[in-house]
Amino acid sequence: MEDILSGQEKSTHEEAAGGGGGGRKGKKEQGKKQDRVRERAKEKQQTTGLSTIQSKLEYLTGQIKNMQLKEEFIPNKLAHLKKWCGESWQDKTSSFASSLTEADIHQVMLVPDVSEEWKVLLLMGIGVFTENQNKVYLELMKNFAVQQKLYLIIADSDYLFGLNYQFCQGYIGKDLDVTQEKIIQCLGRIGRNALQKAYTARFCEESHANLLFLPNQNKMEAQNMNLLFS
Repeated sequence: MEDILSGQEKSTHEEAAGGGGGGRKGKKEQGKKQDRVRERAKEKQQTTGLSTIQSKLEYLTGQIKNMQLKEEFIPNKLAHLKKWCGESWQDKTSSFASSLTEADIHQVMLVPDVSEEWKVLLLMGIGVFTENQNKVYLELMKNFAVQQKLYLIIADSDYLFGLNYQFCQGYIGKDLDVTQEKIIQCLGRIGRNALQKAYTARFCEESHANLLFLPNQNKMEAQNMNLLFS
């Protein structure tokens, strides 16, 4: 910039000298030319600086990697089916799989005070209802479930009441302490609103199926209601 200004000053002096008695007019023109030179030099510096910043941003953006599990570890994803189902994977391509977006994954990773195991399970599309669980984590899991983004939810019978979820398959575990009413509540989470046509409910313990289908004279919920209104 100094070289440009000095060259411009030299040229201006020569013009003023050649003009004879240019006087004040020559000095004003000289000042205007110097101002224009300074403005052009500043614009050039700003343009160069912006180009450098833009180049650095593009480089840093290129280094960003997605935070997500490989699909071979996410149940029912195509890569998972190919790896674990052998030649029969083509018969299972319509199986339901989780559908968490990059924004969803980002939310999960930012949840504080939650062990990595629970986060990894949620990234796999598996939510778990447990006691004393982080409230932010629970709300995320509930939202994903309502939007049908999760592959599986694991919960005991106490988490069934008041949950308006829509599941296609239900498994009643053998280690659950259930009553007939709780089993009905479990089955009530399956096939809501008829959004899909194929539903199954599976019992891992025969006594639970008997509890559902056979007459039951000892209904705890009915007894508690009678006590409440008596």
